[in-house]
Order: sequence, then structure tokens, then C-alpha cells
Amino acid sequence: MKKGGIIILIEMSRQLFDSLEDYHLVRACFDPIIPMIRGKDASVKEQVYHQLNTSQQALFLFNAYYNHACHSTEEMYWWSAYYFAQPKTWQEIKGALKYFKAAEMHDLLEKVESTFITRDYPKKLEQFSIAYNDLEKDIELFQIFQEHNNHFQEISPATLKQIGLYIRKNPNEFIRLV
Repeated sequence: MKKGGIIILIEMSRQLFDSLEDYHLVRACFDPIIPMIRGKDASVKEQVYHQLNTSQQALFLFNAYYNHACHSTEEMYWWSAYYFAQPKTWQEIKGALKYFKAAEMHDLLEKVESTFITRDYPKKLEQFSIAYNDLEKDIELFQIFQEHNNHFQEISPATLKQIGLYIRKNPNEFIRLV
């Protein structure tokens, strides 16, 4: 990382690069970006995003979704609805999964999207009023998202492996090996 907010390739030793498990490699390529966006408004996040190369943008979008949605059924539900209410971002997240050839996770997000469309969920943040406890009030919705989350948890290791494999095949898009 270079001071002044300009993103450059992350420096990493070949030994560390070769030793990291996929989850940790994905995190190592994304974590340096977090301080640049945490607590910042959307315009700053967008500015940082546009400074990234295509592969880094895909990784950014995947992590923006995954790192929030992976903790529980309620988190997956709320963050999915939140990003669905931002159609451009939702499409870009699904595009990131296609970019990394993470077909199962992409297909799951298509099912999540279908759930939201069927239930007429908001497609604009201005209309967004979804709450974590919505699932407590609607047993059918809870069961649907529990199933979605179970599938999410089941396929996440393969998704991380797929992204890790992409990074390993294309390290120069993420890392400067030292």
C-alpha cells in the first residue's frame, strides 16, 4: 500500500504466498483495503473501488458481500437484501462470482434474488426498511433463508478455494512477490 490512498499491489514473500490457505490468501489480498473504506461514506468507497484493477474489484465485491453475510442466517438475509436494494452493486457482486468462476455461489445468489423478487423486496435504498428480526416474524421466510444460508455455508469453502486458485494463477494482479 502506498500513502495517499493510491492502491498498489500488496507485498508478500513467495514463502508466505505459497503457505497461505485459500481463505487467508483471499483475506491477505483484501484486508489492506479495509482501513481505506471502513467508516467512510459511499463516495470514498467508490473512489477506492475505481482505483483497483479488474481482479481486485471482483475480490472487493466478493469480500464486501461474503465478509458480512457469512456469520448467520440473519446476516446473510439482511446483507443480501441490502445489496439487492442497490441493483448495480448486486449485479456487480454476481459478476464478481462469474469472474472467479464461482458458479455455485452465483447460482445461490440467483435463488436469493428470486426470493426477493417473489416477495417484492425494494430495489432502491430509499425504500429499504428490512430488519434482521424480519425472520422472527415470518417463519416461511426464516426457513427459506435458513436453507439459503445452509447452502451458503456448505459452498463457501469451494468458493474461497476457487478464488484462491485464481489468485495463485494470477498473483501479479494482487501481489508483488518479494
